[in-house]
Amino acid sequence: MNLETGSTSSAPAGSYRILLREHLCARVKEHPRFSLRAFARKAGVSHALLSQVLNGKKHLSRRSAVRVVEQMELSEDRSEHFLDLVEYETSSD
Repeated sequence: MNLETGSTSSAPAGSYRILLREHLCARVKEHPRFSLRAFARKAGVSHALLSQVLNGKKHLSRRSAVRVVEQMELSEDRSEHFLDLVEYETSSD
């Protein structure tokens, strides 16, 4: 994934991956030296896992999703929406 352009494999509309990608791209715009690896480290998840999630190869577990959403510092409503999307996409596989 290229955080500067936000390009990855396509994710379905409404995907938590889109929300995560948009968040990471916004952080890169604010802080050009920000990286996926730095975000993963702060969230307490593997950077490799996060990359695979963004590329549609793996899903976040509920536990990892909670860690990621805490690091994203979203409002309560948006956090719940993100976690609901993770749950929905995980259960539909």
